[in-house]
Amino acid sequence: MSCENNRNRYFDHLAQRSDLQAALGLDEQGTRHLLERLYHLSTSVGSVKTQGGGDAQEIMLETEYTKRLFERMKAMGITPPTHSKDGLPKVSARFGYGQIERLLRAVEKGAPLPETVRRMAMRTAAKRLGVRLQMDSQSGKLTAVGFDDKGYYRCGNCGRFASLRYAHVCPFTASADDLERMLKRRMNLPESAYRAYRMDALEALIGEARTNGEVEMRHLLTGHVERVTLDGLPQALMAGFVPKDWEGLAVPAVVDGKDGTRRIVSVLDASGLEMPRSDPSAVLLVAQHYGLSVAPDAPIMDAFLAASAASPLRFRPATGDGEGVTLEGGQEYDLEHFIGTEFRKASARGTFVEIDGRRYGVYARSKDPADRSSARGRLAGEASDIVIGRTLPAAVGILAQGSIQTTDDGRRVEVYGDDGALLAVYDGEARTAGDTLGNPNASPEQMAAVLAYRMLHPRNAFDYALIRDFTAFRAGRGSPIAAADSAYLALRKDLEGGETLRLGARLGVRRCPACGRFVGKGVHVCPKRERPAGQAESAPVQPAAQPVQVQVTVALPEDFAVQVGKAVAQSLGAARREDASLVALVERMGEVLERLAARPAETQQRSEEMAALLERMDAALERLAEVQGGGGVDADALGEALARHLPPSRGGDGASLDVEALGRTIAAAVAQNLPAPAAPVVLSGEGGAVTVAAPPRPARCRKCGQMMSEGHTCPPRVERRGLERPPDLPPTEVEKILDGITMPAPDLYLDSVPEEWGGQRAVPLPENIPDLMPDYEMGDQERLVFNMIAMQLRKKSRKPTNRAFGLYGPAGTGKNTIARQLAASLKTDDGKQGLPYYEVNITPDMDIAQAIGEVVLTTDETGSTVSQVRLGPIGQVAAGGGVIAINEIVRSPKLATALQSIVEDGEVAIPTPEGGTYKIPVHPSAIFITTWNPGYEGDADRPAQAFLSRITALPLDYPSRAEQLRRLEAHFVKQGLEKPPREVMEAAVDFWNELRTLTGGTGQAPQIGALSPTPTTPGPRELARFVEYGLTLGWDAALRTLDVICDQNPEDRAVQQNILRDRFAAHFGALGLEGQPEQEQGEGEGEDVV
Repeated sequence: MSCENNRNRYFDHLAQRSDLQAALGLDEQGTRHLLERLYHLSTSVGSVKTQGGGDAQEIMLETEYTKRLFERMKAMGITPPTHSKDGLPKVSARFGYGQIERLLRAVEKGAPLPETVRRMAMRTAAKRLGVRLQMDSQSGKLTAVGFDDKGYYRCGNCGRFASLRYAHVCPFTASADDLERMLKRRMNLPESAYRAYRMDALEALIGEARTNGEVEMRHLLTGHVERVTLDGLPQALMAGFVPKDWEGLAVPAVVDGKDGTRRIVSVLDASGLEMPRSDPSAVLLVAQHYGLSVAPDAPIMDAFLAASAASPLRFRPATGDGEGVTLEGGQEYDLEHFIGTEFRKASARGTFVEIDGRRYGVYARSKDPADRSSARGRLAGEASDIVIGRTLPAAVGILAQGSIQTTDDGRRVEVYGDDGALLAVYDGEARTAGDTLGNPNASPEQMAAVLAYRMLHPRNAFDYALIRDFTAFRAGRGSPIAAADSAYLALRKDLEGGETLRLGARLGVRRCPACGRFVGKGVHVCPKRERPAGQAESAPVQPAAQPVQVQVTVALPEDFAVQVGKAVAQSLGAARREDASLVALVERMGEVLERLAARPAETQQRSEEMAALLERMDAALERLAEVQGGGGVDADALGEALARHLPPSRGGDGASLDVEALGRTIAAAVAQNLPAPAAPVVLSGEGGAVTVAAPPRPARCRKCGQMMSEGHTCPPRVERRGLERPPDLPPTEVEKILDGITMPAPDLYLDSVPEEWGGQRAVPLPENIPDLMPDYEMGDQERLVFNMIAMQLRKKSRKPTNRAFGLYGPAGTGKNTIARQLAASLKTDDGKQGLPYYEVNITPDMDIAQAIGEVVLTTDETGSTVSQVRLGPIGQVAAGGGVIAINEIVRSPKLATALQSIVEDGEVAIPTPEGGTYKIPVHPSAIFITTWNPGYEGDADRPAQAFLSRITALPLDYPSRAEQLRRLEAHFVKQGLEKPPREVMEAAVDFWNELRTLTGGTGQAPQIGALSPTPTTPGPRELARFVEYGLTLGWDAALRTLDVICDQNPEDRAVQQNILRDRFAAHFGALGLEGQPEQEQGEGEGEDVV
């Protein structure tokens, strides 16, 4: 023990040396860890090398280095760690001390560190991030397989022991899905973190590693380039390495791992993740915590340069505070709407966009490779040609010629033209844009503001591609179409994920009283005010008077409203069900009104009034479509009618548009010209309304769902039936244990839930009671579990903590069967038996709100939008009573936290869109049973302690041999089958237990099903079927049922089938039941395969 203490004292002293820390790029703690690691690893290598005597010359060299190191110890007053007469340690330990001496000599001489030490320093820093990287001694590549701190040779991903002779196949790199699941679990990443557009980036990464045997990656902080093997990919990504193909596109993000470690890693989409501040000093502090030094050319510094520059953008000097700028209304653009307005708008055909002196035809196709995004072929699919969009290329041109300004909080971006005029504003938090031209839908000016915001706040790989391509265009070495293509990919990535954009918002902004231009935060240079000679145009110039808030007006013909009303009525009167949809109608009307607004003699300025007009007409048309009974509208006829009724252009300044009056006039004109409707409709504008009466249409009752007539009453409630138990069935053992426990009857009508929250139903929820299992074979541990549950249920408590349980153990131990039999066996105070039963299977990306409950927007009988609570299976059982089994709870810590609150507080809390909370009390017969398989598929061994403290956790281990024999015998007895001979059952159980070991079910590295990401261990049900088939159809047929647990590639499948038959013969051979391999014809080959 004194030897180890002396070595530790010496290593503690060495770790304090500043020259050693600087050379390794580690702090004191990291240096100390490296010394210990270097010693033990080199000693392990030495023990292998010296087996059978070893190389005498190599041993002599290591002995000499050890002597020199021991002299250093003596000089410090530390006794060398040895008790031998010659003053030397064991031969294997000399390899360890020899490496320490080599390291010290290299540092003192300023020589390069040995490659082994340099890589070990990098792995030491990675270990502080919770990852395990090793270096393959022969290839020099980074891998996850190697000796751990205890000297075991194992995989750092799956934790399985590996062979020094054969290659290790890690289940976490078997496919892109497996790799993604591991990274998401270990680093708490969202679903989209590694998702690119139309190309699985992780799949491409795995394919490269398999094809080339390696992937070249560079560290995000240090800039070191390493070659990484297939199994090393997960650890390298978690340690902050970036694949070469991702450089310039990957997004740095801060993540808090499952183990509590804080990392900076590279992802392809940082939505929902914390972004490192663009101040590099903050990253330096994080790197110091890791024990790393940040290289000037490291990828993260490149990312900061791109994000802080976004810099191809010109910033306009700021003089104002941006106050008075408002954005209201606008249209929601999802993916389909965005693609339609960008690439399919009929009115844009035949038009051109001019960028940097070059004309591009809208919707033309370019086959020039220079017009493709820099992300094409890397993280997005190749494209043979690029379509010139309606707004994005023009938006790139606006940003190239103009300038931008942002609010102090960075939330809003203002875009200015090359003449300094304010063009558009985008609010990044509200995802809303509007322009000063008053466009009611997407426009190049609005998209320019959107793209500027994305370049200032990049969140995914395509945002970085946009920065790169826009910078290249501004520098004269790139194409604006490539930048527009990157912008399209970036926007599409978000829209495909369910996000939306709101475009065409009404922009409220101040105007200069002198020149009439709009004024934002950027400096306003009034063209009406002369500038002193030599004064720069960008210098702040104070206007003669302060800008004032104004209402922009638009002049229209006096009889416009009446004519529009006539056109609408005529078109609707001729509407047929097969005609165009309402959406097409509104779009066609919008095009007509755009053409009207484009006439300079009739329109002074497109603005808020035009957008308000469109909204009024949209609302009126929706109501009119209801009048037609859901039929379509002839969009072409309406468009022609509108154009026909528009009066010719006329001069004059016109008058300000009265939007309320216009709404009333259109409503009146439609009502006067429309044929008699089939249902009542009210068309109104503020200050007046026109009602078109019709016979009332019968409505449907919200509670019972029946059509309502005058004096409607809901049908009487149906009595709960409960479990229909066979009268001649004797009490099961579960019923006997639970005898005397009476639970409150479940509330299938949800009477405790307010009607507006979905409660007080006229139709009950399904009873959903499982059947009793008369043949349920209960073992000792199952009996103990039921008795402990019964004890808790007999307690009187207002909180559901005595009704919350956790069942954990290997797969196939009957956890859900216990929950089902509990629900089937409990009696209730209404004289019935049985409680509703539900199961929820948890996945890491499960929507918690849908599982418990959420507030959704729906329409009431009047067509108004209202909020309504929609309960999920957990919320339904909590509110109405029953038993719910929540499987694999460890896969969603967030759900465990939510469930913890339900159990602790005795109520289900559902947040509302308005910031409030709906609270529903937990029913006194609600029983929560959570299950998990410790360590299964990389899962955690247990939920968090806070959750465990609020439930009763009960283990269910794999049954013993004696228990398996009893269950197997009971299976045949209860099925009315002849009981197998005792020796056959014993051989089958022993064979099955060996299969558990061979398939990795007991924790060892599997020999069968090794490529499967999860163990393929067969369970007790398969054992009973196996014996049935064997006794009925023969053991060859029975063995066929086990082919599925083998790996399915031909080579491994044949080897593993032979293992199965060999082990079968070992257990059944003495009984004369050897399974002979059958021959089947190889398809198309004429070969015999096993």
